[in-house]
Amino acid sequence: MFITIIDFKKEDLEAVEKVCEEIGKKDESFKFEIEELEDSYRLKIFSKDRDSAYKRGLWFVNKVDCLKGVAFWVEEWEDT
Repeated sequence: MFITIIDFKKEDLEAVEKVCEEIGKKDESFKFEIEELEDSYRLKIFSKDRDSAYKRGLWFVNKVDCLKGVAFWVEEWEDT
């Protein structure tokens, strides 16, 4: 399993949550969590393979207005 990670500003929380919830309603495979950091939030999107994780990250930083141009990265993740 792989995880897409995108850090974003606190003021964008509501917009990011809304997009993620809408995607989750349409796509049952879309699983995410949002973690609060000291000065920001971190979106974690879980995917079955690296290719899907990368494509999801690209979609978010190209299509979600408040995330345009934001960096993302993909890591291998073990569900414990």
